[in-house]
Amino acid sequence: MSSGHDSEEPVISPGVRGPVVPERPPLEVRVRSLRPFPHEVAALLYVAAGCLVLELLPVTYPRKALLLASRLPATVIAAAGLVAVAARRAASWWRGRSLAPSRRPPSTVGTDLVVLLRAAATLVPVLSVHFLLKSFIHLINPRTWDAALWTIDQTALFGLSPSVLATELFTNHRFLQFLDLFYSSLYFFLIVLSVPLLLVVPTLPRRMAFLAAYTSMWIAGSIVYLAVPSWGPVFVVSEAFADVLRHMPATVGVQSVLFEELSSLVRNPLAPRVVRFGSVAAFPSLHLAVVTVFAAASRWTSRPWFVGNVVVVLVMLIGSVVTGYHYLVDGWAGILLGLAACSLGRRLFPESAERS
Repeated sequence: MSSGHDSEEPVISPGVRGPVVPERPPLEVRVRSLRPFPHEVAALLYVAAGCLVLELLPVTYPRKALLLASRLPATVIAAAGLVAVAARRAASWWRGRSLAPSRRPPSTVGTDLVVLLRAAATLVPVLSVHFLLKSFIHLINPRTWDAALWTIDQTALFGLSPSVLATELFTNHRFLQFLDLFYSSLYFFLIVLSVPLLLVVPTLPRRMAFLAAYTSMWIAGSIVYLAVPSWGPVFVVSEAFADVLRHMPATVGVQSVLFEELSSLVRNPLAPRVVRFGSVAAFPSLHLAVVTVFAAASRWTSRPWFVGNVVVVLVMLIGSVVTGYHYLVDGWAGILLGLAACSLGRRLFPESAERS
């Protein structure tokens, strides 16, 4: 019969001096090994297939872009991740400072850093290949589905166009200015802050489930981009958005660059060109897919964070239509893609679905 305080005593094994070091959980052992996870294998296959497609194009592309195309967000995310690891370690030390050394929780800094390294090794090439493939969509698959997507939007709304309806409903110039800032600028900061936090703050199974979901979402989104190319309504019926865009200078600036990138490819596919944003692709909306993954991944980590992310999804859905970047069906497809990717992440790491 064990007493109520037996669990507080260090476990001593015969012939061994001092307490027994607890074994690492199986997932932590796996993370610290060189054995790849399924989403890492999928990423490797995607990068290999993407490079093959790029090599078969009738034009050349800068090979260094395979590593440098995503260098800015990768650098910021890495720096934020290291800060988050340091903060996590400091918080753990503060909580356990009054405990005896034998009772303090073991440091997880090594595992935290390995997770960040695995994320970098997976996401940097995936995002770079995604950027390059998106830049050459018109060469890879010149067919566009804008007319079909416009028709689907109208059919779903009983003959009304969600794009036209949104520009008539949202006319307040202050709200349009807010959407302009939110959609064109804050989205980048959401990524560089949310990704490192979701790779450090939650439990290890949930971190790995998020990484699997985030990786899968970019891969699947890129494949759908190539299968169903579309430019987006603002590039097809730009006159429908003229009134709202007068209040959205940042959006107009980005759209002008995107239009020039796309136009230069259409005018002369074999000519040299400069690409800043990776050209255009409307279906599905990866803006919506990304923030949906953030919302689902933060669900069990922090209720205020989750609620905030849900609000972001709603604002992003409205913004994607009002700015003309996307048809409404693009946004719903992006949300479904994000949810499907999170479901896959939970299946790959079932412990992530357990409440802590």
